[in-house]
Amino acid sequence: IKLRKVCVSSLGAEVHGMKVAKMIDADFKTQVNFKPHQYELVYLMGFYFAWTGDQAQDAGILRAEMDNLNTPAHKVIHWIGTDIMQFKKGIPQIVQEGYIKNWNQLGVKHWCECDYTQQELKELGIDAEIVPLPATLYDMTLLPKEFTVGVYMPNGWEKFHNIDLIKEVIKEMPDVNFKFFGGTNVPDKKHKKLDPDNLEWCGVIPNDKMGDFIEKCSCLLRITEHDGFPISIAEFASAGRSIVFNRKVPYGIEVGSNKKSVVSGIKKAKNLKAAERLIASEHYKKVHDLKKFKTRINKETEYNPKEYWEDRADSWDKGEGSAPTGIEKALLKIIKKERPLSIIDVGCGNGRFVKLLTKSDNIRNGFSPSYLGIDISENLIDICKQ
Repeated sequence: IKLRKVCVSSLGAEVHGMKVAKMIDADFKTQVNFKPHQYELVYLMGFYFAWTGDQAQDAGILRAEMDNLNTPAHKVIHWIGTDIMQFKKGIPQIVQEGYIKNWNQLGVKHWCECDYTQQELKELGIDAEIVPLPATLYDMTLLPKEFTVGVYMPNGWEKFHNIDLIKEVIKEMPDVNFKFFGGTNVPDKKHKKLDPDNLEWCGVIPNDKMGDFIEKCSCLLRITEHDGFPISIAEFASAGRSIVFNRKVPYGIEVGSNKKSVVSGIKKAKNLKAAERLIASEHYKKVHDLKKFKTRINKETEYNPKEYWEDRADSWDKGEGSAPTGIEKALLKIIKKERPLSIIDVGCGNGRFVKLLTKSDNIRNGFSPSYLGIDISENLIDICKQ
């Protein structure tokens, strides 16, 4: 059994989490700390915060999520759109603040998918770095003879994906074919009769068949209540398909959440030149390249002491940087016995032992040792001086 440095974890998006784990040759565990481990990086994606209002259940979810991050390894939360939406709308403000405080104390790093999710997180008080997720990328192929629009429509999320609006658009454009994909339940014959003739329900597309499905589409349409950066955009764009989305993304056609705007966007997509689609394809292949993502992940497993403690200084001072009682007692015992003239504190950090070593009534009694603190972090030294 291969010993891996990285463990991917997800409480709410296990399928996607497992897919990413396979792509980067990492382990996947829903609960990382269920057993002892020696991972150098715990990479958490897909919280899917669902605040139920049931105190016992919610407390259990909170404990499970925090337990995954209460580890000596490096820790990264990669925020996806659903996480942000539910974190903002689904849990009380006081609980949000509790999460953020705990993450700061644990030295957690935050990643996000794109500039607009980064801004949303900033408004919540979370500083995140943009790290695009890897995607399965395809060669650019010829478009189908008939213009066809693929629409992601998973079960239980039809309202979120504006199914009523999209069906209005479909009726408005009888010369365009539409394919719904991603849902396990395909309507029966009775309900299919209510749908426009130019709509086909394709169900869930297996990973190994996704390339074939994209070849049958000319365009990806995605109109949602809230979104991060969908991986399907990178997949479709890499194959030379145009993108119509109600968010602004590179080389995409941005539309509003109304019929007129969406219809206009699809017409623009229909007329998009091959040269424009090729530029978009090359862009997404570069941004969502797996090797690039692996390099970024591997960088997180490297321990650069100076960089680590410069970043960690503030959270250490506010969290774990107080002198443990057991160590205080041991130091006092040694100092009383040895009565040193000078003390060098190697790795002094925020100066948690300064008062103990130089000013305590228990050790002064006729002598006052000089103190020199040394630390690799200039930020911690500044705190120590204060």
